Amino acid sequence: MINLGHNRLKISRNLLALAVLGVALLIAGSYMGPKAKEPPKVPEAPVVSEGLEGYEARLARDLEGVLSQVEGAGQVVVTVSLKAGPEAQMAGNETRTERKTEERDASGGVRVTTETNEQLQLAMARPGGAGESPIEVRTLRPEVGGVLVVCDGARDPQVRVSIGQAVQTLLDIPAHRVMVLPRKGGKSSVK
Repeated sequence: MINLGHNRLKISRNLLALAVLGVALLIAGSYMGPKAKEPPKVPEAPVVSEGLEGYEARLARDLEGVLSQVEGAGQVVVTVSLKAGPEAQMAGNETRTERKTEERDASGGVRVTTETNEQLQLAMARPGGAGESPIEVRTLRPEVGGVLVVCDGARDPQVRVSIGQAVQTLLDIPAHRVMVLPRKGGKSSVK
């Protein structure tokens, strides 16, 4: 004969043990602290419709997020200046013709005139039976004119260099386009 009371007691103990284990895991997880945030990524390509000012502001915010993770940086404020907006490259056939004319005058002088004619015939697509539209091959990121980083830690030469190099690496720009300055009234990490 099967003892149903004994089986129910065993099941109840197992359920109680699982419940206690679940609560213990929840409590332990809360003591482990918050998970480290992954630093924001610098955008690869801008959204063309965003506009120049919008892209500059988004790029500055993303850089602030990344650079504030640098040890000793403190509070970070970034301003980005772009030379021009994003550029869309379209598919097409390019034709280039060049014509040179050489003229000689009576005194022996020579004048050479070069005439160049370039034509681009865009490749067109008809998506879904709608009107024709040019085929975009890729969108090029705008060229960065300069970046200004103002942060608390810039009083420390090592932090200043690290932040400058980080900006150069992230945006693939030369050092002369990056300026890192200490923040007014900011806390200094230099002792």
